[in-house]
Amino acid sequence: MKEQDLDRLINEQAEEQAGDLSEQKFQKRVRRAMNRTMYTRILSVLAAVVLVGALVFSGTSAAMNLLCYRPGQEDGFMDESYGKGAEFAFLLEETVNMNYPGMRCRVVPGDDGDYYTARGFGRYDVNVSLTNTFDSVALPCPPTHSFHIGMSEMTGPIMLNTGFAPFVRLVDEFAEPGSGHTSLNENTPQSVKEELEKLPDSAQLDVSVSFESYLSADEVADLMHTYPGVQFQWLALKGQEQSMINGIAGGMFLYSIYGDMFDEEAAQHYPGYFLPNPDEITGADLEQCLRSRLQLQADHPEFAKLMSSNLKELFDNNLLRQRLENAQKEWACFGMRLMMGKEDLQQMMEKLPMTQIVVNDVKVSRYQK
Repeated sequence: MKEQDLDRLINEQAEEQAGDLSEQKFQKRVRRAMNRTMYTRILSVLAAVVLVGALVFSGTSAAMNLLCYRPGQEDGFMDESYGKGAEFAFLLEETVNMNYPGMRCRVVPGDDGDYYTARGFGRYDVNVSLTNTFDSVALPCPPTHSFHIGMSEMTGPIMLNTGFAPFVRLVDEFAEPGSGHTSLNENTPQSVKEELEKLPDSAQLDVSVSFESYLSADEVADLMHTYPGVQFQWLALKGQEQSMINGIAGGMFLYSIYGDMFDEEAAQHYPGYFLPNPDEITGADLEQCLRSRLQLQADHPEFAKLMSSNLKELFDNNLLRQRLENAQKEWACFGMRLMMGKEDLQQMMEKLPMTQIVVNDVKVSRYQK
């Protein structure tokens, strides 16, 4: 073979190899381009799925928030300086205090100042402090229980810490005149009088007293003036029963750590809602206060419906309207929940004929923790 033929064959072989390498490179470029296109489409589809899922999730949550009860939906009747949900917190506190003689309820706001925590899909958590009326009040209150609101229903309270047993009502805590109620031997005035003699003079008592006859609002106001050292916590009133269970009295609470919290419009719509100092209270103040407090509850039927999902026997709207009608006709007191010293109780027993005295708790002195 000639040298020039050999060179030609070598060149042809090199050209073929170079062509093969170019073809391989081209195929690799095509595969890379196809992979990039495929990955881009997959990522686009995944992003679209995630976006649609997020929109459906948030949209469903928003829709349920609108359709279900929201703590923030209550009409603004308080000053705007209070946190989100302040009206709901006020209604919850006042309703519990109104219906449970031995309990104080305080809604505990979060670190952001809001009175509830939204969980989405119409669900909310509300932290509260539930304490015995005999206990001192510390502000800010640490939460003891939590309510859960979901789908316009409320459950709880769930105990968070060691606290007061929630929603306890004593059957026959008060005896109404003419009811035929028979007191237990330990609750008769004579039995209590004998036991009082055994207590030290410094003793402080949480007692529920019932009278032989009804007291007018003016007579109750006079009692508050006569006994300035007594804390008048709660009054059992004629026609204010809020339960279908016999022996459960209804009435109104008196003791409160709050001053006037309403805006100007609410103050006019609910006159006398906040009572003056005990030494300044009049019978007219007590009568007006009861009507305004019942009116506030009646003006928030969705809140009452929420409460009825948890405590149906206490928050029937028909019963609430009947109580309001009764309050507009008469005001008559037949029992009181009092925090008082031994001597004050003895004096009151001598002055007012009583049919029953229930001693709920006793402390050796006012300094006992």
